[in-house]
Amino acid sequence: MLALPLSGAALLFSGLAVFLYQLLWFRLLGFSETLDNATILMAFFSGLALGSLFAQWCLHKGNNELKSFIISQLIAAISAIILLPILVSPEQIVALSPDQQIASWTGFLTIFTIALIPAVSMGMAFPLLSTWLAGIQSKNKITNTDIPFLYASLSFGALIATLLGGFYILPNIGLTGGIYTAAGFNVLAALVAYFISLNPNQLKPSIKIPPPPITTISTTTNRTTNSVWHRTKWLILLAIVSFIWMGSGIIWIKFISLYAGATLFSFSAIVATCLMGLTIGAYLVHHWQHKIRLPHKHLFWLLVTLFITLNITRLLFSYTPQIYSPSYHLGELLNHLDSLWFALTLLLSNAAFGAIISLLLSLYCQDSNTIKQRIGLAYAIHLLAAISGAVITVLWLIPAFKSHNTLFIFTLTPVLLALFLMPYMVSIKKLLIGYAILIGAGIGAFLLPPLSFQDVFKHHYYRYVNTAPPVIDLRIFEQTEGVVGLTLYEPESLHLQVNGLTQSSVHIRHPHKGDINESLTALLPVLFQKNATEALVLGFRAGIITRVLANSDLEGVVTTIEPEPKIVESMLVLNLLVNFSFLDDGRANIEYKSFRDALRNNDERYSIITAQAPYVWTTNATRLYSQEFFHLVKSRLKPDGIFGYHLNLLRVDTDTLKSILQTFYSVFPKGAVFGNPRMGAIVLLGSNQPLVMDFDRTQTYFKEQEEAMHTIRYGDLRNAKELPRYFLFTRKTAQQMAGDAKLITDTNLLIESRIKRLSKAISQGENDPYQLFNQYVQRQPNRL
Repeated sequence: MLALPLSGAALLFSGLAVFLYQLLWFRLLGFSETLDNATILMAFFSGLALGSLFAQWCLHKGNNELKSFIISQLIAAISAIILLPILVSPEQIVALSPDQQIASWTGFLTIFTIALIPAVSMGMAFPLLSTWLAGIQSKNKITNTDIPFLYASLSFGALIATLLGGFYILPNIGLTGGIYTAAGFNVLAALVAYFISLNPNQLKPSIKIPPPPITTISTTTNRTTNSVWHRTKWLILLAIVSFIWMGSGIIWIKFISLYAGATLFSFSAIVATCLMGLTIGAYLVHHWQHKIRLPHKHLFWLLVTLFITLNITRLLFSYTPQIYSPSYHLGELLNHLDSLWFALTLLLSNAAFGAIISLLLSLYCQDSNTIKQRIGLAYAIHLLAAISGAVITVLWLIPAFKSHNTLFIFTLTPVLLALFLMPYMVSIKKLLIGYAILIGAGIGAFLLPPLSFQDVFKHHYYRYVNTAPPVIDLRIFEQTEGVVGLTLYEPESLHLQVNGLTQSSVHIRHPHKGDINESLTALLPVLFQKNATEALVLGFRAGIITRVLANSDLEGVVTTIEPEPKIVESMLVLNLLVNFSFLDDGRANIEYKSFRDALRNNDERYSIITAQAPYVWTTNATRLYSQEFFHLVKSRLKPDGIFGYHLNLLRVDTDTLKSILQTFYSVFPKGAVFGNPRMGAIVLLGSNQPLVMDFDRTQTYFKEQEEAMHTIRYGDLRNAKELPRYFLFTRKTAQQMAGDAKLITDTNLLIESRIKRLSKAISQGENDPYQLFNQYVQRQPNRL
């Protein structure tokens, strides 16, 4: 019959649009790196759940399923396009708020509303088509057996959207083009439904002998399938399984990101693998469902399978550091063989999740009438439980119990659910034996080796700086979006690492010896500006920039913005080694918020603003390299203020460097570039006024500000006469280097999408930025 494949095709296009919107909204609305991701997820899944409930209400009112589906898809497409101007620049709405507290709520409501409106329309798709399909098949009593197929179609559409969005749409046509593409898939889904509505008589099922209903229960249980408890039981199991599915997925992504790198492509590959597992599991249930006579028995064995696959995945990940230790380095993207290894470890458990979720949806909805009455509620519970699993895991379970213990709770849950189902299917003797086996399995899971982030850091190393694995891991801190590690390399070099990538380092014997480029980022704005007052530092890292500014002759307070408290906490462990007294005596203070939030919700103007740019290939890096970000920084500078931008050159190719220079100096009319590129970074200075240095004042500063110079005197810079060595080129030269390079904006992923896999070889030839430096850098040993 054509009804089932056509319904599946409509849901496939709808699922494709749904997850493509989600991927795009994460990038368009994520202007606050801390709050917005959780807000988008909550709004998106809440909208889908509300749409599912609204679909059920429409069905109770007697509305036509196909007509409602067509209208909902068109509303989703139209609303997404109409809201596109707000999607592109939501900060403009937030900026209208009179104070910071109102601005935060305005931002939350703006994001929630924008994501909610199309999501409600798309959440109606699954209940409407499930009910329509059950209605045309009701004469043959083939009803809930097709729910797993529809769920598989929806998951497969999401799988295609993840791969298509991450590997083609975002890198090639950008965020705005992606919105139009997603709207096009909504229209395709509506067209398929319209075609179905034109040919209803040709879509009647051809099967004459129905399979036995899957809700038949063993006579030994002597229970009715229509009892309230019986229905509620399936709903409770569905909520629990959905919760641990999303919660465990959060932990897997955090662990794999240490190996795969926190990039657009690695995230897309991981999510696609999970969705592939869901699709396979749901389709297998659809294929074998006609053989199911005892649902409790089959569900019991599926839960046991889930327990086994989760523990296999946990065991494989526990031994991954030892398996990859001879040849792998943290923070790099995986090659094809490595990717296959991680994909297989995730695929099995997600296939079990897909089978259980789709089976529970079927068990809760038994015939055409109950599908009409219940499918909307069941699907809404599934979505709300899933998003609750993600949010609660990130905000409470991981901070309270750490990832390993949280994962152990998740892997043990299927055993507890299986214990709950056993009385429905076996005799007393078999029941006792089964209990003993399941309890033993739970104890065995407890004895498995832990999933240790410390082992990951210990067996691998940051190879761009070091030639040997670390000596010792002092501390490992789990943060919201990754793992912070304090790792001692060689005998003297202590590295602050986030997700395996070094952010800054401290010399053990000379703790005030700081990276020369980080020190210049703070020192140069002070030297170029007389009577500077307040300073704003975006990013604490190892505290080098904050320390230089706090110990300088600034008249005001140094405010440091750090999104992740764990980074500061990790560095304060070294308080006896590195003197952070400036945090206690009022010279500096730290605020925990996102960089763009701090700039947007603050009316104060600063003499100096500094920022340390993230690695260019990491997820959301674009938002701290974009023209919009630089304009936001410029709006918070005083007329003679200076912006110091620390640019890490690791894996920056020539085209990326040109785009960064083009974007930076399209905003700042005056400036220059300093630094030591051979140390892996440069410093971009931007201002509204010409940069003029009083050399006599600079010499006096070096003599009088001895405390401020501690961070660089152990480096190459020891006096004012050596400062010209670090001058590279002017703004005019930077623009000549950039040529006609493309500008980086919030709506394109120019820099993030250039690196799909990090090569183990340094860029050579035309792609080597150091070749570009050799062409343009002018050494001026005697003057600035």
